[in-house]
Amino acid sequence: MRTVACILPDLRGGGAERVIVRLLNALDRKRFRPVLILIEKNGDYLDEVASDVEIVDLKRSRMLTALPALFSVMRRLRPDIVLATHGYVSLPLALLMPFLPRGIRFIAREANTPSRWSALQPPLRRRIFSFLYRHLFRRFNGIVAQSDTMRRDMLSFCRLPEERITVIHNPVDIAAIDRQSALPSAVALPEGVKRIIAVGRLHPQKQYPMLIEAFSRLNDIPAHLTILGDGPDKETILENILERRLAARVHLAGFIKNPYAVMRRADLLVLPSAFEGFPNALIEANACGIPAVVFHDIGGASEIIIEGVNGHLAQQGSIDDLAAKMRAALIGDWDRERIRASAYDRFGLPRIVAQWEDYFSSGGTD
Repeated sequence: MRTVACILPDLRGGGAERVIVRLLNALDRKRFRPVLILIEKNGDYLDEVASDVEIVDLKRSRMLTALPALFSVMRRLRPDIVLATHGYVSLPLALLMPFLPRGIRFIAREANTPSRWSALQPPLRRRIFSFLYRHLFRRFNGIVAQSDTMRRDMLSFCRLPEERITVIHNPVDIAAIDRQSALPSAVALPEGVKRIIAVGRLHPQKQYPMLIEAFSRLNDIPAHLTILGDGPDKETILENILERRLAARVHLAGFIKNPYAVMRRADLLVLPSAFEGFPNALIEANACGIPAVVFHDIGGASEIIIEGVNGHLAQQGSIDDLAAKMRAALIGDWDRERIRASAYDRFGLPRIVAQWEDYFSSGGTD
């Protein structure tokens, strides 16, 4: 039996955190012993971790300050495989690797497209991260990209050999989503209008001002927009809403632990991000039977959206095209069961977990 230790900052609301929890919960216990190492043990998803998953709390607030504690844990556990998610976890871990017991296979799972995430940083930090990615990621035995788009980006940005990077898409747990979507919704969506939702942190990466501008051009369609999420861009977004006199038609609902009960009652999900790793919100919305509109060249979008079947792809940066695709989606006739099937057949939890198990069995290499 192989011990698989996954490292996360915490279990606050986020797509990567939910993916790792689902993966550890679903691993075959006859083959793998799951361990979850948290820099700080807190977050909304703690109660979703299976009771037989060992949780190790490093009791720190940052990865760099947690390295001594992580060193001690690694020497005690001596896991066969260590999976790190997020660059700000993987890069410090790479610094520690030469001092850890031999025989451990280290895997980095990227949560975002590195070059585009780096582009959002100030110039000095951007140069530092570029240097670290190109030099430290070579220490990992394997790297998992969530989409072909991310894989291509990492090949060029990190200058890694092709055989080092494997694509494993994120899973969608249809059964869990069905259970949670049937619960009462924490957000009351209005009646008698088309219900549009957006899900994700209020962060510049998500480009919510573009969504609000596109939505303002749909005045001839009775529609309402609800944004689920919280973050540093909240005040900017509120200003955008007020400037366009949309306070009655746009609602910032904050972070919602169970977004599926909202998704199930919606008509359309819109994801206006500048970039993503592999947008969980898309496959989760599809699992709830609703179509999505998303910019075509963000990571994984073109691998999820089948044009006219489960959504539409808009031209990146074009508010006109985003508004046009939203309009087409709102007046379109969608087959909800076909949309659900498009998610399950390609990204169902059993299929994706089997890919991870094969990958772990190979030691984290192809």
